[in-house]
Amino acid sequence: MIKRPRLSVRRSSHRSRAAHLLRATSLLGLAFLSLVSVAATQVYVTRDADGNMIFSDRASADAEVHEVDGVPTVPAFVPPSPDRSDKPAEPVKEQSYYQSLQILSPADQTNVPPGLAADLELVVDVVPALRPDDTISVLVDGAEIGSGKKTTYPINKLVRGQHVMEAMVRDGTNKIIMRSPSVTIYIQRTSIQNPQRQNTDRRP
Repeated sequence: MIKRPRLSVRRSSHRSRAAHLLRATSLLGLAFLSLVSVAATQVYVTRDADGNMIFSDRASADAEVHEVDGVPTVPAFVPPSPDRSDKPAEPVKEQSYYQSLQILSPADQTNVPPGLAADLELVVDVVPALRPDDTISVLVDGAEIGSGKKTTYPINKLVRGQHVMEAMVRDGTNKIIMRSPSVTIYIQRTSIQNPQRQNTDRRP
């Protein structure tokens, strides 16, 4: 009957020590957390009657001094702003005023009989209409044969063979601001057997 109280006392003593140890560990953790931002801090440790550690920032006669180093930190990475760019801004391209420019006549790949070569006219279509300072220039085989604000230009003295025609729009500074697709025609040669025959199906 006497042994049971002794066992109860021992168990109670063990539980008390375990509770003190857990509390001491918690206090130690809190002490470290409170000092992480300090480069180097002194912590004073004493023990109570039961041998439990007590942490303090104030010195006492029987305290042990411990140096606590701060936790090393790495500066946070700041991603660049989406709006920032080291590339130079691209120049804004000027939008053309004109929607289309084309040669309506003669048609591309036309075979022209010799008798009609002297009566050819180049007809241009531009949308929208020309602005006051703009002009049309027409070229045959790379050489300018006329310019102005009209849309019809006569074509004279074309020899037999292939000829390439093109139209363009120039602004007030003579800068080319639009070109038409090129048109190719063929002036046929006169038939030796029948000079009066106008063959429009065969190319030279």
